[in-house]
Amino acid sequence: GQMYEGGIRVPACAMWQGEIESGCVTDQTAMLMDLFPTICEVAGVSVGHEIDGCSILPTLRGDDQDFSDRIYYWIRKEGGRAFWGLDQHAVRWGDVKLLHNGPFEPLELYDLGNDMAESSDLTNVNEDVFANMRGLLQTEMQKNGHVPWQREG
Repeated sequence: GQMYEGGIRVPACAMWQGEIESGCVTDQTAMLMDLFPTICEVAGVSVGHEIDGCSILPTLRGDDQDFSDRIYYWIRKEGGRAFWGLDQHAVRWGDVKLLHNGPFEPLELYDLGNDMAESSDLTNVNEDVFANMRGLLQTEMQKNGHVPWQREG
């Protein structure tokens, strides 16, 4: 597995008679973690504590949602316990994405708005954007670095 869009970008569909317009299409980015707060909002249940996801109910109903400041982060442990799981990370802010396909791989920077195929690495083209995204990636890695991915024994 890798952190390119072909491995982490998947379409989704939803049906809710009387609430979601038939044939409605959006290009809004969301994550699996957004389903829980969305379902809670539909059910009228307060989450009661801070969570990473956010409700996408307005998007499902065809309304605009401003996620321009939202940072998306992905982490994957490759190889399982047999290989002690090599980390793979990606961070996205707007159309800009920085990925790291493993500890022995270089960081790669892409502008998904102009290069959805991730064919032109911009790491050496825009050093300011690269430095900013590298900082975002490091922050997310530190925030999420203590997840117990594999059981002992």
